[in-house]
Amino acid sequence: MGGYPDIRIRSVSFYSDEDDSDDAESERDSPYDGACALVRTWFHRAKGSPLSITLRCAPNRAMPPKIFSAIAEVSLQWSRLELTLPLSDIPTLERISGPFPELQSLAIDISTARGSSQVKPSLTGLLAAPRLRTVRVFSSLLHLKKVLARSAQLTTLELKGQLSKAAWTAIFTRFPTLRHFTAGLSFDESDRTAFESVPPLKSLSIDPSEDPLDMLTLPYLRHLKYYIDTTRSCRLLAFLSRSNCLLTHLTLRTSSVDDDTLLKCLGAVPHLITLDLRRYSRNRGLYEHLQAPALLPRLQHLAITESGRDYKYEPVFTMLRVRRASQHDPRPEPIVRLRTFDLTLDVKDLDSDDDEAAPVGSIALQLQRFAADGLRVRVHTQTHKWPVARHDEKDFP
Repeated sequence: MGGYPDIRIRSVSFYSDEDDSDDAESERDSPYDGACALVRTWFHRAKGSPLSITLRCAPNRAMPPKIFSAIAEVSLQWSRLELTLPLSDIPTLERISGPFPELQSLAIDISTARGSSQVKPSLTGLLAAPRLRTVRVFSSLLHLKKVLARSAQLTTLELKGQLSKAAWTAIFTRFPTLRHFTAGLSFDESDRTAFESVPPLKSLSIDPSEDPLDMLTLPYLRHLKYYIDTTRSCRLLAFLSRSNCLLTHLTLRTSSVDDDTLLKCLGAVPHLITLDLRRYSRNRGLYEHLQAPALLPRLQHLAITESGRDYKYEPVFTMLRVRRASQHDPRPEPIVRLRTFDLTLDVKDLDSDDDEAAPVGSIALQLQRFAADGLRVRVHTQTHKWPVARHDEKDFP
């Protein structure tokens, strides 16, 4: 018995940084002939299986035409398509005929180059794919009306930019199957009437520029991405009470929020499993509060982004020790053990001259102990990273 195992490759990514100049297409293709042949080989090895394809162009670049030809040959197998392309390449993409029977997910970002046409693309065939359920549009060049007119039963929709309240209403009406929604909202503050018909969303990500939370009631919501200040924290608390939803995942961006306000918000989500907290003002007592078993008793995944200098690691380590306590904790209601912790520090200094700061040399040792105990822990600063994943990254000294 010999030879290689029969492996089906079902995911292909291609990145182009070829200059988008006046060269002939054949000249643009020539450096990529080998890559195109390899891509075709991968497609052949997929043997008819659904394919996940990612095409990305650097700014002011173009995708080699032969790559488009290669993926067009397997368009019946497209399952997931993620595209970052210049506007000049969109006509080539639109010439690939459908009906794309396997396409379920489409993510697209369209850039404009110097002197390019500003005609908005339609992507009619892709948006009309019968099994399409996920659409992510990161460019304002693709008009919302095209998505509303062509797409059928979307469950996930992510749109860039600010939409009117009428646009939100149209989306909710057009897609009663919608479960995951990301968008911004621009509306007249005098019109804060509630949306009359809202699909049973499970996740909602709101652009920080506007706050429509007091116009929504979402009893099935499980995942919320939200920005709070002192005013918005009141709306968040009212929304949680009104919706009576059991949030399990929460991403919060905070600014000028004191400890008491933040604790009220966290205390209102006792079923939370994952917390991603991005703080732009230091809440000194947060780690001490997180040691309390009554606060977020089911928390398993914690990610915190800090800004500021003179960071103190010891409160973090103390909190992690408590959250990693044995399941045989003698307390009557022990908290669930924390499984992952990600800390991102937007600081250049690993430590300060303050005597209370943890010695730099002990940081890696403490992190290693947590990792040995089963905690998946990662720490990022502007100068160091732990654990080190690449040869050019610096470990903690």
